[in-house]
Amino acid sequence: MESIDNFFVLYDTFGDDFDFIGSEIDCIRSETFAGRLSMDIITDHDVKKPSPRWTEWERICVGIDFFGVREMHTKIVSDKFIIKKFEIKSNTDSYSMKVVSENGDFIIAEYGAGGMVQNIKPL
Repeated sequence: MESIDNFFVLYDTFGDDFDFIGSEIDCIRSETFAGRLSMDIITDHDVKKPSPRWTEWERICVGIDFFGVREMHTKIVSDKFIIKKFEIKSNTDSYSMKVVSENGDFIIAEYGAGGMVQNIKPL
């Protein structure tokens, strides 16, 4: 995930084989004029190296922000958005993100400034 500046924190927590497949998008927020897209993703992936502050957890919430969003299209009609496909491609001066759910819902965005994992917290 080259466009997410600190994606290594997810690898540090979950291991090198981490991806979002099977995780659930719990919340998505778009700030149109700020060019910002935020997602809270709930995952059941095994935690390989938990924070020393974590005592117990059932699932983990990962908050990610994408900056410089130029265009976004969504179709979300299902109650749950379980990720089937999560891909980010690099273009000449921007990135294209496509997230597809098991039910065919989708989030497609084009952004230029990159992304940042804002928090990882136990639930």
